[in-house]
Amino acid sequence: MTLPVIPQVFTGRESELAQVMRWLEPGDGPASHEATMVIAGMGGIGKTAIALHAAHEAQVRGWFPGGILVVDMQGYGHSSIEAGEVADRFLRVLGVKPRDLPNTIAQTLDAWRLTLNTLASQDRPLLLVLDNVRTPAQISGLLPGAPHRALITSRHTLSASAVNSVSLSPLSPRDAVDLLDRTVTAGGRNDERVSHQSADALQLVKLCGHLPLALRIIGAMLRDEQDRPLSALAAELQDERTRLDAMEYDSEELAVRASFQLSYQHLTAPQQRAFGLLSLAPGPDISTMMSEALLAHTTFETRRLLSSLARAHLLHCATVDTETLSISDRERWSMHDLVRLFACEISQTDGFNDQGDGLSRLFDRLLDTARAAATHLGDNPEECLSDDFTGRRQALEWLENERPNLLAAAKAPSARNHAIATRLAFALTKFFDWRRHFDDLIDLSNQTTTISRTTGNRREEGNAINNLGIAFSKVRRFQESIGHFEKAIAIYREIGDRRNECRALGNLGGVLDYSGLFEDAIRAHTQSLAVYRELGDQHGAGASHNNLGGALRQLSRFPEALDHHARALEIFRDLDDIHAQGMTLNNLAITLRAEGRLKEAVDAHTNAATFFHESADRYSEGAALSNLGLALRDAGQFEAAVNAHTRAVDIFHELSDRDSEGTELIKLGAALRDVNRFEEVMRAAVQAAEIFREIGDRNGEGRALTVAGIALGELLQFEEAIDAQTRAAEIFHELGNRHSEDQALALRLHMITKYLTQAVIDGLNQAADRITAEPDNSPIDRTHGSP
Repeated sequence: MTLPVIPQVFTGRESELAQVMRWLEPGDGPASHEATMVIAGMGGIGKTAIALHAAHEAQVRGWFPGGILVVDMQGYGHSSIEAGEVADRFLRVLGVKPRDLPNTIAQTLDAWRLTLNTLASQDRPLLLVLDNVRTPAQISGLLPGAPHRALITSRHTLSASAVNSVSLSPLSPRDAVDLLDRTVTAGGRNDERVSHQSADALQLVKLCGHLPLALRIIGAMLRDEQDRPLSALAAELQDERTRLDAMEYDSEELAVRASFQLSYQHLTAPQQRAFGLLSLAPGPDISTMMSEALLAHTTFETRRLLSSLARAHLLHCATVDTETLSISDRERWSMHDLVRLFACEISQTDGFNDQGDGLSRLFDRLLDTARAAATHLGDNPEECLSDDFTGRRQALEWLENERPNLLAAAKAPSARNHAIATRLAFALTKFFDWRRHFDDLIDLSNQTTTISRTTGNRREEGNAINNLGIAFSKVRRFQESIGHFEKAIAIYREIGDRRNECRALGNLGGVLDYSGLFEDAIRAHTQSLAVYRELGDQHGAGASHNNLGGALRQLSRFPEALDHHARALEIFRDLDDIHAQGMTLNNLAITLRAEGRLKEAVDAHTNAATFFHESADRYSEGAALSNLGLALRDAGQFEAAVNAHTRAVDIFHELSDRDSEGTELIKLGAALRDVNRFEEVMRAAVQAAEIFREIGDRNGEGRALTVAGIALGELLQFEEAIDAQTRAAEIFHELGNRHSEDQALALRLHMITKYLTQAVIDGLNQAADRITAEPDNSPIDRTHGSP
């Protein structure tokens, strides 16, 4: 009942502990009237440790002269303690003689309240630490008023029991490593494994989910096996099937599974079923809407179950910050990694027999909703748009928020017999393109290719290979892209699928164009256009005209190119496809700029950027703004060019497209140089160099350093300029880029010459200043001339 010994190992929790201490401190502030605080969190999170630490600190400071009383309410055990029994114990500790104690629970609680009032009148406030409380009813009648305090710990939120609350999350990686180290070295033991094996320590605490209980268990094991490297224990914990078995030390008091079991056993049957099913959902979290499908409940029933599990700290709820999605999509529910492992075990052992049905319902909902969202991203205006989304922006936001779960679902072993394993890649192709998630497209398309080949579905295999060609072209792996398109075309011809054949031909023409094989590109686009016309596919014909115009421009056949762009624009206007109009206007503007028709090029790029903005295609908007900046520079509109390039940089940064952001920063630097804003040129170039260094683009880093060196020279920072050009030359030499290396060396020589010239000028100026400042020691003529 009295204050136990302070926990031997305690670390982190600075902000949470400070919050508790501010509330405990006596005074006249708002906290002085709020007598109860709840420290809530999942089992093993360290609630008791922080409560006892705060209580000991309060005792040292003399804040509670009436005493500090601690009791484990055992709310999660087999037989919890009730308020009357605790009041009886407290009265005995405070000196009430057994013969004077009341006989009934009601009388005991009355005596307890009278004692609290007496202590308050004597200015002797008490601190109660009520540990492991499960329900508000368990402590009803015990809670004091000010100036006393009651510090409660619970695995439930207990919102009705206190104005003040502290919710504990897992430790940060740094604090988790610190706790592990302190546990291993407790009592002055000399053990440097955690500090010397830092990478393995980080892996170990990650496998423990940064959970204090798990870290204490692992620390105890390491103390017993002083020669065991951390990597060996981390390897043992890698297997999810046995991880919880490994996290047990001597007794159930130090066992992660047993801690979670205490929370689970107090759930209702519907809560237990939901807990087990939710653990099977692939991905890092699940929305309320998707939980409805998994659990086969209404929205109201689903949210009530999810909220009850969150109050028990078996789920965590976060809300996506967006105004376009419904509340059922914004609410995201997730489990701690170790809790998920425990829940998976439960789902296998507690007889829930609808796991397969639940996952099938979830996969159906995910695939159907992804397809519905994709209808708002397509190029075909005749496609029926799904009513599930209000428009393209909402569809894109849903897809971006759900992307990790969609990918996890498609790749889950339990999805191999479900359509989501192959068809999700096709549903998301346009989304992956718009948001530049090409690694995801490659990953899913490879999986679809393998499955389709195994099942003998040739059309699906051709579609997957075509997607691979698109993805490889976007990451500039052109030879692989060409090979995939040729394979796809062969499959489509084999099965007589002419529509998909001409789409693949158009894709092939595009990558041939990028590869500099312009005549071959023209042939591919011409074939594609002929088939689209034969099929009566106006949209496809428009795309072929636009692509054909781009290939003709590369050969300086400008009149023909402009004619094809004009035809494409007319088709897309008739179809009222603003996104396709944007693509065509952008290509038209590039051709106009190449022909020297700059005003028309600026207007076309401006309109293209507007169309892309209206259709929520942020990447293409950024690309159009970049091209607009180049056209404005050619037209001598330098400040407007700076503005266009700045907006493009912001978009690529927002999209996390690091390569495009770095390239655009170099273009921005060139525009800033036109207006002599050399400080900004230097900052843009240095930022670009850092980006290219991070993504491993050595050539890009060299180009950025060259620009930075030029700007530094203009700022008369010659030593830094010479260093930048030297580093650029070294990079180009390593890459075998002799042309760029020679340029960097020439610029370096130019900077050295300017540096030496400036040094001579500075020296002459300094000498002149010294001469001017020295006194004149020449003789003075004191004669006054002839009388």
